Amino acid sequence: MGKADQNQANLQFDRRKSGSPASDLGGRGMGGFGMSSGEEQDLRQSFVAIQHSLPQIDGKIDSLSFRIDRMTERLDKHADRLDQSERRVSEVEDGQAELATGHASRSKELSSLQTKVNDLEARRNLRIVGVAESNAIDNMEDLIERLLVQLLVRATFSDLFVVDIALCSLATRPPLGAPPHPNIVRLRDAALSQARKQKTLQHEGMVISLYPDFTMQSMIIAVQAEDGSETRDPVRIAARFRDYYEPLYASGVAPDQEALMDYCARIDMLRLTDVDRESLMAPLILKEMNRAIGGMTEGWALESGQLEANELSLREKFRPSAISAEESKLPLKEGFTESSSTL
Repeated sequence: MGKADQNQANLQFDRRKSGSPASDLGGRGMGGFGMSSGEEQDLRQSFVAIQHSLPQIDGKIDSLSFRIDRMTERLDKHADRLDQSERRVSEVEDGQAELATGHASRSKELSSLQTKVNDLEARRNLRIVGVAESNAIDNMEDLIERLLVQLLVRATFSDLFVVDIALCSLATRPPLGAPPHPNIVRLRDAALSQARKQKTLQHEGMVISLYPDFTMQSMIIAVQAEDGSETRDPVRIAARFRDYYEPLYASGVAPDQEALMDYCARIDMLRLTDVDRESLMAPLILKEMNRAIGGMTEGWALESGQLEANELSLREKFRPSAISAEESKLPLKEGFTESSSTL
């Protein structure tokens, strides 16, 4: 500090000292408080040092203020980035909700398509009943091809045909004298149409029957009512039956739709027991199939003879009295118990 600054500081100090309340106390000045001249000099020097450090304090305050401004700016940027992140997260959540909805819809469509594919796969299959059991069968496909050529007129097939798949149904080997296994074959519907024209097919002294390969589950369709309870839709049942059999009528005479609808409407499915419901999944025995088709159509059956009643209750399938002693001896299909299956 220069000499002029020192003198100026001393002058200011003297003025403050003379104007202080202490100057009114008998004119004692600072000495009136018991302060010696040396202490007064030290106080004056401290005041001068404070005055000298004020610019440095101001500079540090300015630097601190600048840093606070920078921190505020950074916080504002972080707040903006946080807002952007929240918006992006919200968009991702909305997109995920849309994807979940779309996935549920696609899963439902996929399930429906899978059901249709299974339906179409089953329609391509042909159930051949009556072929004698033999341990000497090496190639089932070749056997079925030769058998169909012998049974059906050659005009049925305009060109050479190939059996895609031929196999015995899944069941234990029947005992001697019992009806043989049904054979499942994938072939065109022309074989069914021709078999109906010829009515009776025989091979090596045995009557051969051709049927579409389907189960009760393919014909009886469960739907959900608004209250969540299980119900049955006669319209859908009739549509499924018509889809299976209408293409097989070469003469163009389709089943009586009115009688079919009336039959389906009379099926009392809601009163079935748990055992009855399990039995719905079991394959139909041949006699049940014949009687059901005979009852649903007008004067038509797969085997000879007419059904006396035009209506057949499917509950007869589950009554022991409805199954003859001969039918009850048929081997069970794997996966079914005696209480839930008749085949």
